Amino acid sequence: MSQTIGRTRLAYSRAWHHISLSTPGAPPLGRLASQIAIILMGKNKPIWDPSTDCGDYVVATNCTDVYATGKKNAAKVVL
Repeated sequence: MSQTIGRTRLAYSRAWHHISLSTPGAPPLGRLASQIAIILMGKNKPIWDPSTDCGDYVVATNCTDVYATGKKNAAKVVL
């Protein structure tokens, strides 16, 4: 696939994604991690290919408001 044919050059450019966890309705820790992983790999772009590095940058702010569901908070050991 050529980067100069059509408008694919914009798809290969890296974008910044800001995720604020202080907003109401923020997802729990596991779902948030999977969303960030999809953006970092570039699977949210139409030109995704496992052999190319076309992922974006992610900045997560207010991470003190992250929560885990169920009994994971009591089961996790913080070192």
